[in-house]
Amino acid sequence: MKGARYYFVIGCFLLALLGCIQAQKPACGFVQKTIDEQVEAILIQNSIYSRTAYTIPVVVHVLWHEPWENISDELIVSQIEALNRDFNAENEDIRKVPEAFEPVIGREAAFQFYLVTTDPDGHATNGITRTFSDLASIGITNHVFYDSLGGKTAWDTDHYLNIWVANTGGVIGGFGTYPGQTKKEETGVVIHPNFFGINGHKDYGLGRLAVHEVGHYLGLKHVWSDMDECTDQDDVADTPLKLGPHFGCPDYPQRSICHDDEMFMNFMDYVDDPCMFFFTEGQKQRMINCLNGIRDGLSSMLPESNNFEREALTFKVYPNPGKGLFEVKMNKSVLDFVELSVSNSVGQKIIKEKRYINDHFAFELPHLASGVYFICINEQCEKIIVN
Repeated sequence: MKGARYYFVIGCFLLALLGCIQAQKPACGFVQKTIDEQVEAILIQNSIYSRTAYTIPVVVHVLWHEPWENISDELIVSQIEALNRDFNAENEDIRKVPEAFEPVIGREAAFQFYLVTTDPDGHATNGITRTFSDLASIGITNHVFYDSLGGKTAWDTDHYLNIWVANTGGVIGGFGTYPGQTKKEETGVVIHPNFFGINGHKDYGLGRLAVHEVGHYLGLKHVWSDMDECTDQDDVADTPLKLGPHFGCPDYPQRSICHDDEMFMNFMDYVDDPCMFFFTEGQKQRMINCLNGIRDGLSSMLPESNNFEREALTFKVYPNPGKGLFEVKMNKSVLDFVELSVSNSVGQKIIKEKRYINDHFAFELPHLASGVYFICINEQCEKIIVN
């Protein structure tokens, strides 16, 4: 049995034994197969970071059978935001990491996930495809990967992170393909629509099932041993030895025969979204090794936002003067995160936020006193007058 079917069938059996169904946690379909030694050698090397930023172009394929599975663009954008938040240690709840583990939090490297604006044929896109499927739970079969079988064929998996949002049934919440273990055309991440994006669910509404599965895609294993012994199963030195996963929101600390202080709040454990907070430095290094080696086609493909550096960003604000509602038209069609700020005439920042925009958007300043202000997008600024 190969490909996705292997992951799903064997995964269901193991997860049932672990009690995942009773725990009612959307389980991960990752199963560790025989590891390719050449792949593993790349992932465990102690290399120096070759770049300060690692860009990862994303296309999201929504496969729906029931209308509720056809999730909104806004929910998809929120998932991209969640990936950037957690992979860059910018999540507010990272302060909840126990003091014992603070020294090993992976912080420095910048990961930038972004929805692409150009498809493989050079046509404009919002980075989202939508396909109706006659199959009710297509995500639990490898049909999900092929147009001819009712799914959606991947965009070039060497240069795009393909994420399929598809119904994976009642046990598995999703899975990410580990480097070197699947066919090229079946490489990426699959997530059940119930668990995708920042969706408001109290247990798994922070987009962290996808964070976990993208971790697998970038070469991370679970932080516990699947064997009946205390072994370094994840091959990361700064994650303590564990025999099995944790579920729900355990009290800290948790002790076992392997370790007096288990790292259950790691993104690669099974706890609920509000109780997982970080990747370690060793895990971050392993993902960077993956992006520098096995998946180097991703980060070698410059994101559209880098065009700002090669071509000067310009924009116009109108109406100007205005009464508080302004529109911005940029010189280049983009769909990316930018730093947006508004300052008064003496340089005091009134608004500062990271916003996901394209080439045209509106913003409101309803409570400002009349006067001169400056709106800045990244490093470019324009004067506006409120009257």
